Formats: sequence, C-alpha cells, structure tokens
Amino acid sequence: LDPVMSFEIDTTEGTVKTNMQELRALCKLDMAEEERLRIFRSFTGRYVPPVPRTKAVPFDTRTLGTLQPDEYGDFWEAEPIAVPFFDGLSLPVQLMDVSAADASAIDAATENFLRLNAQDRSKAAPAVLENCQNFLSMIDLTTEADHAMAALTDADAIWPYVDCQSIDIVKDDGDGEPSIHVVLTCNCEWEPEHGLQIVYRNGDRLTRVSEQDGHVRE
Repeated sequence: LDPVMSFEIDTTEGTVKTNMQELRALCKLDMAEEERLRIFRSFTGRYVPPVPRTKAVPFDTRTLGTLQPDEYGDFWEAEPIAVPFFDGLSLPVQLMDVSAADASAIDAATENFLRLNAQDRSKAAPAVLENCQNFLSMIDLTTEADHAMAALTDADAIWPYVDCQSIDIVKDDGDGEPSIHVVLTCNCEWEPEHGLQIVYRNGDRLTRVSEQDGHVRE
C-alpha cells in the first residue's frame, strides 16, 4: 500500500527495479498484454511525488447563489430550490464536475429546468412508467404495490410511487461536447435499491430515465 516501497523483480530479460507507484500503472483490467509489457519495461524505480491538488473556493451563480465546494471541488452544494416540475417541492442541490468557468452554463440549464412544470412532468411520465414496468417484468411481484404498478395504464398514476430526493447538476463531456445535465434523483417504490433518475440535458431536454447508475448521457 506504500507507493514509495521499492523492490526488484527478476525477469528473463534481467532485473527490474520498481516501486508500488509504478506497478499501479498495470492495474487496468482491460489493458492489452502488449501495452502491459511496454509499461513494465519502462519502469525506472523512480518515485514521482504527486502534485498537490488546488483547494477549491466558492463561486457565485445567478440562479443558485453561492456554490460551496468540498475540499477539492469534486462536489458543490447550493441552497435548496423550489421546483415547479414537482409543484414547488423544495429540493437540495448538488453539483458535480463543475467550476467557476461553468457558471453561465449552469445558470442557463437551471433556468431552463425551472421553466418545466406539471405539464412537463406528465410528458416524462410514460418513460417513468416504462422504467417501472420493465423492471417489474423481470421480478416476482410480491406486494400489492407491485401488482398495482404493473397494472397501470395511466402514466401519470406512476408519480405517487416516486419520491424525488434531490437535484444533481452534472457537467459531462463524454462525447467531446461539454453539456450540463439536470438530474432528478429519486427513490421509487419498484426499485428501492438503485432508485430512479430523470435527466434533462441543458435543463430542458429529457434524455434519460433510468436507475441511478452514474451515467447521464442518453
């Protein structure tokens, strides 16, 4: 566990001096054997001290006020906001992978999202009901609620089984196009373990309804 710990490895090509820091470069499970050997042969046994991360500082947004970071800015918190999508329900707000440079994009996405209302909730209902019934189709129905949800035909009737807990605002540039996603993070009665997330790209385009799996891209 000590990255500075050094030792020698005897190979058919000679003795390699290395340390735990270097060996961690070989820990990716999907690495091809040729790449693994190339990295191994590059070992020098030299320990490179890590560069200290810059501590994050709060920054202000027009829509959410002052955002408070954790120690290094991986997560940020804002004051709770009232959400018209859920009839004015006040929800805590957490932001991920953002910085002060994203303030304008955060404001634009938040403003877009806060324009959504009960009509937009109804538009999202069919996808939420589909998520529910797809899940229920794969398990044994054991409760009255399971049977009731499985039998629903009115999509809006799914909402009493959904309990929104928070809003996550996530910057994602996985496809090379940075965008802000507003994520409604919910508990749901049909999937208590993994819950439900409802994702709006740029705050106004429904792109994903799924379990809370850490992904926001459609």
